[in-house]
Amino acid sequence: LPEATHTELVPTLISKVCGSLQSRAQSVRDLARQALVKVLSLLGSRYLCYVFNTIRNALNEGFRRRIVVFTMFDILRGFDDAPNFTLSTEAAVSALGAVVEEVHDLYSSVEQKDVLRVREASKPKGPETVELVGKSFHFT
Repeated sequence: LPEATHTELVPTLISKVCGSLQSRAQSVRDLARQALVKVLSLLGSRYLCYVFNTIRNALNEGFRRRIVVFTMFDILRGFDDAPNFTLSTEAAVSALGAVVEEVHDLYSSVEQKDVLRVREASKPKGPETVELVGKSFHFT
C-alpha cells in the first residue's frame, strides 16, 4: 500500500479488531485475538505498542478489564518463537510498561461483578505476560 493509505487504514483496522474484543461472545474475542496476531505479523513489531494502547482504550471498564492482560498474553505468545519479531529497546520498555500497569490494575481492583462469566478471568496471565516480554523478544 502507498504510505498515505497505509497510515490512514492501519489504525482504523486495528481499532475495529480491538473493538471486537468488547464482545461478550467468547468466540468473537478469540477470533479478534487471532486477527491481531496475524495483523502484527504482517505489520511488524513497530505496531505492538499501538495495538496494546488501543486494546487498553477499548477495554477500560467492567469485565473487559480482565480481557486486556489475557489478550496481551495471547499476542505475545503468538510471537514467542518468532525470531524475526524484534523490538527496539524503547518499544520493549513501552510494551513492558503497559503490561505491568495492566497487571497492577488487574490485581489491585476488587471488582468482581461479571468477572466469573468470562474465560479470561479464570485464567489470569499477568506474571506469564511479563515473563514473555522479558524472555521472548530480542531487544535491539
